[in-house]
Amino acid sequence: MGRTTQVRLLDCAIAEPAANISSALKLKPGTRTQLSRRMRLIDGEPFSFLVAHVPERLANTYSVDELSREPLLSLLERASATVDRAVQEIGAELAGPDVAAALGLEAGAPLLAMTRVTFDVNGEGIEHLRALYRPDRYSIRMDLRRIHKGGKRRWMPEAKWQ
Repeated sequence: MGRTTQVRLLDCAIAEPAANISSALKLKPGTRTQLSRRMRLIDGEPFSFLVAHVPERLANTYSVDELSREPLLSLLERASATVDRAVQEIGAELAGPDVAAALGLEAGAPLLAMTRVTFDVNGEGIEHLRALYRPDRYSIRMDLRRIHKGGKRRWMPEAKWQ
């Protein structure tokens, strides 16, 4: 992204998550999460709508004010959560009325959709994030390499961090 982004916290509450969120995070029955809805802006213009679930024990380590100013993963790491891996899916969907209004779009506008579940080194889920992006203000880039494996040629993501 390369430019400074701002965050606007829309709401935040502790509640029991939906079954699919609890399952994705591998939570014990009855575990509550902090549900936050935020909007990210770049150059003062909205580009993403974020819905995050964090286990209550971690959410209790930071304030709502901090959540409205700092990246959530930074807050989780400060809370001694050792972020290890994530499972991420990227697709597309149409903007519902609430998301469209927040992003300055018409209902039904196309959005890039990303769901990421982040785990710590013990395999415990620490964040479930649903992010919806305006495709005119956000893009995803992958560097690929053509490889020969198992008698077939295919595209593979190029690991630049190694």
